[in-house]
Amino acid sequence: REPGHSVVRRFAGTVRARRESLLGFERSGRVVRLDVDEGDRVRPGQVLGRLDVARLRVRQRQLRAALKEAEAQVGLSEVTNSRLKKLSAKAFASRQSHDEARFGLAAAKASADRLRAQLEAVRVDLKKSRLRAPFGGVVADRLVDEGSVVAAGAPVLRFQERDGREAAVGVPVNLARDLKEGSVHLLTIGGRSLSGVLESMVEDLDPRTRTSLLIFRIESEEPASDGELAKLQIERWIETPGYWVPLGALSEGDHGFWSVYRLVDEPDGRASVVRRESVEVLHAESERVFVRGTLEEGDRIIRAGLHRVVPGQRVSPLPAVGPAKTRGDLR
Repeated sequence: REPGHSVVRRFAGTVRARRESLLGFERSGRVVRLDVDEGDRVRPGQVLGRLDVARLRVRQRQLRAALKEAEAQVGLSEVTNSRLKKLSAKAFASRQSHDEARFGLAAAKASADRLRAQLEAVRVDLKKSRLRAPFGGVVADRLVDEGSVVAAGAPVLRFQERDGREAAVGVPVNLARDLKEGSVHLLTIGGRSLSGVLESMVEDLDPRTRTSLLIFRIESEEPASDGELAKLQIERWIETPGYWVPLGALSEGDHGFWSVYRLVDEPDGRASVVRRESVEVLHAESERVFVRGTLEEGDRIIRAGLHRVVPGQRVSPLPAVGPAKTRGDLR
């Protein structure tokens, strides 16, 4: 007699990268270079591609020339303002002339600041004309080639984190709520048994499968491919007393119950009588079932060959003589 039994349930999910990005340029333009191809590993910050920047370079030279002109105008305005300030103090120049020089200097400085800001904007656009890797990983897909004109934000590369892999598995919500973040579970990926640490649970149910999505961090340095099948195994203990019996010992009974055949020794001990006992199946596995019913500890049951006996029949159990015959086999 056992105090209970464990139930092992398995659920299928997929392996995926912990981080995945669709990379694109922050400005529109013509792609002149893509320095990576599918499967290439890259480091954080590495330049992956470039846009045509010829117009930006011309604009940059124009603004630099205009800034020099504006700075020269600032210098002239400062000299003029200083001179008229002194003359105005001695009444050799009108206050109006001094005010015009003072506000002219302020306008010249503002014009120079505007050109500096435009130059900074060009510098930012030049920087955004280079596509950089946001983190270390691998190029999963190349979506455009050189010569393509792309819009701002249009995907150019599909990029995945290489070293970090996770498994996403859908589990019924009643089981998911019993699991704790940080708990370790068994995952089977590509025929290998790996440990997975539960990182998070998506509380919203999938409308198609009515399951909660569990995210497991794969604790292994062995490679796992994106999209590979991952199987999660969850074992639960059911506190219900009962007995394990071979699957072949069951026969169909009445009113939805099952039966097993018990051997009751006769007084002379030379033979046994077959008795039917009703049982309820609580859990079934491939070769055995967990039942409860009218059985008692120490009862002998017929393991197989139930079609050869009927309740009330007298039988003589064979002794155990080797692996081909086990205790309880019948003549």
